[in-house]
Parts: sequence; structure tokens; C-alpha cells
Amino acid sequence: MPERSNNPYGRRPDDTNGLKPKKSNRFNGGAATNNLILSCHRDGNDSVFARIIKLYVKEGSRIADCTYGKGVFWKMVETTRYNCFFSDPKNGVLPDEVRGGIDSRM
Repeated sequence: MPERSNNPYGRRPDDTNGLKPKKSNRFNGGAATNNLILSCHRDGNDSVFARIIKLYVKEGSRIADCTYGKGVFWKMVETTRYNCFFSDPKNGVLPDEVRGGIDSRM
């Protein structure tokens, strides 16, 4: 009877089925050479919202935010780079000039 392995895959670590390990030119431990886009941030709402806007909305775009309220999420956004229309559920809907010509809705 063959020797029983503690390996959960049922093979002994030295059992390679006659295959040689793959050689790689990869160097581990270097610095990143590309501009990564991080999709997870841990920060305040205003900071994260500014990053979202910068990533997904082009400069000069028309943005409509019907839930603006006191503008808490917009504190760190450079609103001068965008054509922004703000409204609040208390005030009603957005102005008529905004309807139909919006690039991004918040």
C-alpha cells in the first residue's frame, strides 16, 4: 500500500510526475513600473467621491446632482473643472436647461 500523504492535494511535495519546474525571468520585489488605478480606498466620503469623479468624469462634462443637499460629498471636488448643476430633494427637480444634456448624474 502506498504511503499516505498529508498534502491536501494527495501528492507528496517531491512528486512532480516527471515534469521540470517552470523557469521564469520574473523578478520579485521591484518597484511598480505602471500607473495603477486603485479601486478600493479607505477615507472620508468627500475624498473618495473626488477620486471617483476624477476617474470616471471627463473635465468639462455636465454633471447633475439631484441629491446635493449641503454639498458634503463635493467639498474636495474642483467644481470649476466641470459644468455642475446642483439640486436638492427639498428644492424639487433640476432646472429645465439641464434635462436631456447631462454627461453624468449623481
